[in-house]
Amino acid sequence: MYQPNLPAVFNHIVMPGERSLQRMEDVGVYVDVQRLDEVTKRYEGEVARLERELVKAVPKTVDWDVNWNSPKQVADVLFKHCGLKSITKTASGADSTGKGVLLRLVDRHPIPRILLDLRRYNKAINGFLTPWKQYLSYELSKGRPPRLHTTYNIARTSTGRLSAEDPNLQQVARDKEIRSLICAPEGHVIIEADYSQIELRIAAFIARAHSMLNIYRAGGDIHSTTGAALANVDQSILTKAQRTSAKAVNFG
Repeated sequence: MYQPNLPAVFNHIVMPGERSLQRMEDVGVYVDVQRLDEVTKRYEGEVARLERELVKAVPKTVDWDVNWNSPKQVADVLFKHCGLKSITKTASGADSTGKGVLLRLVDRHPIPRILLDLRRYNKAINGFLTPWKQYLSYELSKGRPPRLHTTYNIARTSTGRLSAEDPNLQQVARDKEIRSLICAPEGHVIIEADYSQIELRIAAFIARAHSMLNIYRAGGDIHSTTGAALANVDQSILTKAQRTSAKAVNFG
């Protein structure tokens, strides 16, 4: 069904946005390839160390080489040989060995903690470090600088937000070592700019939500206001965790 406002949205929002994204894709983001190699080697060393720890922590009743990438084998080790109690099941009825389960078992046996660390390092290597190195090796082989050229999708998500791929730099692991690899080349700096609570400000304006508008007019922080109300405390003693929990309420 034709909507008369769509051409205006396309011409004045989508296309200007697309042109900006194309420039961002062409320029890319600079990566310190020397540090990338250093971090990769260090993480691979951590993986080897953790695998050795797992071998030592496995009960003697386990008489096979455990594939720690196999949920079935991990469940077998934890719940049949380590004496731990299964906490939850998967959709197929198998014992779950997901992160939430392992976190609840870390105080009961060494293996869950070691396994969590191992998964974190493997995810960093396989999800970020190795793919980035492959992308950058190709760029360098063509005589170009070490930059990652993400593809941004302006009209793919149902929410209207951007998505990215090859590689997806919008969902980089919250790992300081990995994030610090994206940097400015010599002689340049990175400038970070962000609108302050722009979604909530727009929502308050459109909805004419006077309580929200009054907070913003007074220069207040709506997350702190909500957090203090939820925790029934004064904003002056509100903790960071309490303020963070308030974001889910405000954005919801």
